[in-house]
Amino acid sequence: MDVVRTALKPREYNRTFIVYDTDVALPKTWAAKAKNAKLIAIPSSPCIKALFLELLKKPVPPDTQECKKEFAKVLDDKAKCLWKSYAKIFPKELLAESDHPSIVLLRSVFKL
Repeated sequence: MDVVRTALKPREYNRTFIVYDTDVALPKTWAAKAKNAKLIAIPSSPCIKALFLELLKKPVPPDTQECKKEFAKVLDDKAKCLWKSYAKIFPKELLAESDHPSIVLLRSVFKL
């Protein structure tokens, strides 16, 4: 919920994206507020770790906890907090070939 509250605060950016896990219920009023604030919402089902696993062509477990366990095999607790770790395992070429709807949306917005 903190991500939603933060995203809804006034900001200086042209666009704001919010990536959220679908296994967490958002307040019913959130969709209208997000639309009014012109947020670009990108759902991850069931969670962002599932998206990461899918991009890496690894099996995606059906629940969040299992996704977290599987992704921990790719990046440990320390590495998963460093952007450089993600740059190594998700090179531009990998993202360019992905047909995942979230990645397609990001590429179109950033004109990649």
